[in-house]
Amino acid sequence: MKITVAAPAKINLYLDILNKRNDGYHNVKMIMQTVSLFDYITVTKSSNCKINIISNFKFFSPIEKNTAYIAAQKFFQHTKIKNPGINIYIDKKIPVCAGLAGGSSDAAAVLVALNKLFDTKLSKCTLANIGREIGADVPFCILGGTMLSYGTGTSLSPLPHLDDCFIVLVKPKVHVSTKNAYTASDSVKLKIHKNISPIIKSIKYHNLKSVSRLLYNRFEYILKIKDVSKLKSIFFNLGAIGSCMSGSGSTVFGIFNNEKLARRCLHILSKRYKETFLVHPIKTGCFIKSE
Repeated sequence: MKITVAAPAKINLYLDILNKRNDGYHNVKMIMQTVSLFDYITVTKSSNCKINIISNFKFFSPIEKNTAYIAAQKFFQHTKIKNPGINIYIDKKIPVCAGLAGGSSDAAAVLVALNKLFDTKLSKCTLANIGREIGADVPFCILGGTMLSYGTGTSLSPLPHLDDCFIVLVKPKVHVSTKNAYTASDSVKLKIHKNISPIIKSIKYHNLKSVSRLLYNRFEYILKIKDVSKLKSIFFNLGAIGSCMSGSGSTVFGIFNNEKLARRCLHILSKRYKETFLVHPIKTGCFIKSE
């Protein structure tokens, strides 16, 4: 038996860093949205009592540090399943070091897949609690949709689903370490925190144009990545109603309410940037694609 799970990317409609905590983590306020760009995680049982990771992508860190590997370890610790052997195949589509939570979504997908494969019948809430031990974005990647996130990013509150629209994602050749980005935020003092209430209100009233005008990411002002500013200008010139960087970067997205303009933008930017995608908002996190 094999289980294949679709692991969606996420974008940030809003991201603010409030302060650094005594435990070294940061308090944040974010609005996150899952989109239709997926990694695919396939898990099967194995007889060798090991956790094996195979992928079309070459990971440069030791496999024991891979979020998918850690997720499997945490799952078996929680369920007390002894000496499990599994093969995890990661079909990588989401760009890495991109602010799209690809690694977190892979971890979330492993938890969903193992829950099905071993028939443990854990609730999504329980899986999300296991995910907290792996990474701040993992619980969101399990639940998905449109969510307000606060605390260290693991406290979640659902919002009305974002209206249908067309989103172009572009990952320039700039790699950003999330850890380094947060370290940089400690030394850059931005006095004003942008109020999150207007964008929440716009989401609740299903006012896509207003949401698009109110997109915000504090990391843009901390990291000041030239490619990000350049891409935002291009998006607006090509008809986007809003544009913003996602996460700690360096992916930039543009929101369109017109499919023809979105496809024209995709066509133009894909000639300049290898990792360019046209996606739409989705209402779920990781989900089982096939058994």
